[in-house]
Amino acid sequence: TCEEMIKRAVFARELGVPIVMHDYLTGGFTANTSLAHYCRDNGLLLHIHRAMHAVIDRQKNHGMHFRVLAKALRLSGGDHIHAGTVVGKLEG
Repeated sequence: TCEEMIKRAVFARELGVPIVMHDYLTGGFTANTSLAHYCRDNGLLLHIHRAMHAVIDRQKNHGMHFRVLAKALRLSGGDHIHAGTVVGKLEG
């Protein structure tokens, strides 16, 4: 839940962790924005992981380019993103 996510971010901050990670595709954009507000208000960076992105951006017929997902991430408050390799997921 969003409440549990914020509790974990509070705990990370209490431990002195400078950055927290969130998976914005499985967690959702609203949860990402809530966490981003907490992080910004409390001096934490928000690192975004992109687990499950291949389901969306590797589909040639109905997919969405990863750049679109990355821009949506920035709009929802992420500070930086796990972008993967230059050649692509599971290739090269």
